[in-house]
Amino acid sequence: MDKEKIYHSIFEIRDAIFYLEQEVNELHQTLKGEIGMSNLIQSRDPKDLTPFLQEKWSLLKNEYEDKHKKARFLNLSCTYRPPEVQYQHFMRGRDPQGNIIDKANVVTYADGYKNIGAHNHYPSFATDVYIVDSTTNAAIWDGQEYEEIGIMGETLGLVWGGRWENLKDFAHFEEKGWQDKIKPITTA
Repeated sequence: MDKEKIYHSIFEIRDAIFYLEQEVNELHQTLKGEIGMSNLIQSRDPKDLTPFLQEKWSLLKNEYEDKHKKARFLNLSCTYRPPEVQYQHFMRGRDPQGNIIDKANVVTYADGYKNIGAHNHYPSFATDVYIVDSTTNAAIWDGQEYEEIGIMGETLGLVWGGRWENLKDFAHFEEKGWQDKIKPITTA
C-alpha cells in the first residue's frame, strides 16, 4: 500500500471515529434526559463539567494548542463518570473483593459508591484529557508529555493528578476543594 492510500485510510478512520463520537454524545444526551445521569456511559462533553471547570478547560486547551501551533491538540477523555463505570475502573488490578492484587494496574482508589471521586458528581468536578499529535492523529499517553499541561493547569488554579504521591494520574485535572462544594447525603 502506498503512502497516499495509507493517509487516505487514516483520514477515513478518523472521520468515522468523529461521527461515532457525535452519535454517542447525542445518545448520551438523550439518555441523560430519559433515565438520569446514572447510566453506563462515560461523558466527554464539556457541558457535563462545572461552569468553573468548563472555563478552565477552554483556557487550558487554547493555551496548549496556541503554544504548539496546532501540531498537537488536547481532547477530553472523561468528564462525568457514573458510579457503575467508576467501579469498573476501581476493580482494575483488584480481586472480586476489591483487594489490590496487581498495583501496576490500579487506576483509582475511588469506587464510585463508598469512596466517590470528583468525576462521580454531576456536574463533574474533574476532567481527564489526552494529547493528540496532529501529524499522526495518534493519542500520546507518555506521562512525561503531560508535565507541560500539568503546570499550565496548576497555573489556572486546578489540581493536577500528576502531582499525586500514591497514584500518578497525568491526564487528570480537578477543582481545588471540590469536596467542600458537595452537599452531604442525609438519611431520614
